[in-house]
Amino acid sequence: MTAIRLLNEQPTLAALPDLCEVLADCVEGGASLGFMSPYRPDDAIPFWQGVAAAVGRGEVLLVVAEDGEGRVLGTVQVGFATKPNQPHRGDLMKLLVHRRARGLGLSRLLMEAAEEAAAEAGRTLLVLDTATGEPAERIYERFGWSRTGVIPNYALFPDGRYCDTTIFYKEIGRKARDPQKTSVAGSYPPAIPEPHAVMEGPVFRPTNWGFPCRLLPGCAVPQPFSSSPARLPDPSCRLPPPT
Repeated sequence: MTAIRLLNEQPTLAALPDLCEVLADCVEGGASLGFMSPYRPDDAIPFWQGVAAAVGRGEVLLVVAEDGEGRVLGTVQVGFATKPNQPHRGDLMKLLVHRRARGLGLSRLLMEAAEEAAAEAGRTLLVLDTATGEPAERIYERFGWSRTGVIPNYALFPDGRYCDTTIFYKEIGRKARDPQKTSVAGSYPPAIPEPHAVMEGPVFRPTNWGFPCRLLPGCAVPQPFSSSPARLPDPSCRLPPPT
């Protein structure tokens, strides 16, 4: 059974070996993620330590997918824009799934959970960039993201070849449903969609997914559109399951 979890700083540090293995596997698999080959799991330690610190400061949401033994198979992040005029925006970053766990629907689980957590934190717009022509580009289109354009020779693949990048965006939360609403601080709470799932004790079985998944832990957040960062997950509450 796959579990989707939103991690705070200490669990992120505890999961460091798994997170390093996932990142190194993706880089060595040819993904353009900001690192060059050869790239070993130990090389990823400083990166994930930085992510853990950012999570602790409330600047990043980190979502992971774990197998039944608690090993991290995939992950995705949402970074909150820190400029005062962008309290509604977030950057979706580093969607990673280990090659041994691909084809199981983990990308969709991770993306839906990240979007839900970002909406709970008052974000209404997410943006991302991905290497043009790579499998991830098609994934984002299937998940309802809108393409805005391509920047040529934006970065390098791990083997040194140039790669173009495609920019995507997606509106989430209440604003995506009601474009007449304005982004006034505290004007309305984030919308929470009704879950489409069958409850089976502590496990929900979404009708549109192929296997069961535990509920994503809840996230204590500030008021909608506040410029203050989202706080860390509160284990006493839960988000509704993604739809």
